[in-house]
Amino acid sequence: MLDVSGNTITSLSGNFLSQGSLLRTLAAGTYFLDLNGSYDSAYTMTVSAKPVADNAGATLAQATPLGSLGAAPYHDFNGDGVSDLTWLNTSGLIYQWQMAGTSIAGGGGVTFVGSDWKMLGIADFSGTGVAGMLWQNTSGLVYEWQMDGGAIVGGGGVATVDSSWKLLTTRDFNGDGNSDLPWQNTSGLLYEWQMNGSQISGRGRGRHGRLELEASWLGEVSAWAPLPLRRQAGA
Repeated sequence: MLDVSGNTITSLSGNFLSQGSLLRTLAAGTYFLDLNGSYDSAYTMTVSAKPVADNAGATLAQATPLGSLGAAPYHDFNGDGVSDLTWLNTSGLIYQWQMAGTSIAGGGGVTFVGSDWKMLGIADFSGTGVAGMLWQNTSGLVYEWQMDGGAIVGGGGVATVDSSWKLLTTRDFNGDGNSDLPWQNTSGLLYEWQMNGSQISGRGRGRHGRLELEASWLGEVSAWAPLPLRRQAGA
């Protein structure tokens, strides 16, 4: 079980094929269950205080399944269901290890990138079950690579983003299998791109739009969930 910052609250290990229970006193708030150790949450839970005079504890008010446990790992570049490793050296060479447990089963050099580019994230933006790479250069251009193992097989420029905007995460917010991009600027404005490969589609259950927030609110982003927000202490 994780809190909104990704910190482990409590955990159990083993195969749970029969019913069981895990008792834990929680403060009111939003929590996430990670059922496969990938740190991508499979369930989200909203916790509220007990509706009794002594409300020192908390009850789970809602538990909603949010995705398949059979989904590809976050950094799986060849679709084998195993997360892989990507390296970048000081010369700009990107090198990939395709993993099988602790063994390197394949991989190699991908390409060189200039020092004016930085990686924003690794995620599946096209719904293929294979992770791609997201980059941004010093001019603000966001560029996506669609990967097949160590080969770049597609992608392209997405849009140019002003330096006042920061990418919060790469997660699927509308359940279409494509990772999306939520941005926040220095004024606290949140804006979401719903992605289809390197195209901003804006489709799905979520609204492609923006939300004005006071500066006293901070965003905490988690997999497959709306943006939970918390107010700064003393605000």
